[in-house]
Amino acid sequence: MTTKDIVIKTPIWATRSVGLDIRGLGLNDEVRVTIDYEDKRGIKLFPGTFVIPALDVSRYPVHIAKYNVSLHVIPIRDLQEYKID
Repeated sequence: MTTKDIVIKTPIWATRSVGLDIRGLGLNDEVRVTIDYEDKRGIKLFPGTFVIPALDVSRYPVHIAKYNVSLHVIPIRDLQEYKID
């Protein structure tokens, strides 16, 4: 199983989502997402790291971004908080 770490600078505010590119991942892999966006006081709005299986990501709609990059658009509420066992 492979893990891909993705850092999101700014979420998609209109839908409170993130766009994830999962090229090169198998369906048994997982994606770890960190949202680095901070408010004007420097407080992270979405602290921590989130995780979602690549199989679940592949079920979300695709948005074609700049340079023909395919991004799966996933609502932030559908991401699970990543916890170290």
